[in-house]
Amino acid sequence: MKKTLTVLALTLVTTISIGCDGNNSTPTGPTVAPPPARPTYPTVAGTYRGDLTATGQGQSFYAGLMTATVTQADNSVTITGSYTTPDGQRAGLPPTTGVINASGFFTQTGGGSASDTAYEPNCGTWRGIGERISFSGRTMSYWAELSTTYCGQIQLSATLRR
Repeated sequence: MKKTLTVLALTLVTTISIGCDGNNSTPTGPTVAPPPARPTYPTVAGTYRGDLTATGQGQSFYAGLMTATVTQADNSVTITGSYTTPDGQRAGLPPTTGVINASGFFTQTGGGSASDTAYEPNCGTWRGIGERISFSGRTMSYWAELSTTYCGQIQLSATLRR
């Protein structure tokens, strides 16, 4: 009986010794590596406002106040917007979708000025040629180039703030 208790006690001590690191009584075990860090993207969601300037035929003229609403899911971004013309009319900008990288550079994947046409009595039909958008802190930079029936090419640019 004494021999059985001694073997049982040694087995118990050996089992505890193998399961502990000697510094405390917490059992040690295999460590699990943490999951890989997800890339971080700047948060750009919100409402941006600023003056939109139109430039064409060598001269700049004020086009109106621009408002852009940005929604974001991870690095996917959707931008909808509008501007007020000098005569008080609201004009919508076509929705733009894209992705943003860690430094705030926006790559368009769909929609936007390049996919849109509009009519305006002074310049006729406006057709989008290209568009660039970028984000930095609480600022959104917007640039678009349009071809018009009567006014030639026009560039729209705005620096908008949240």
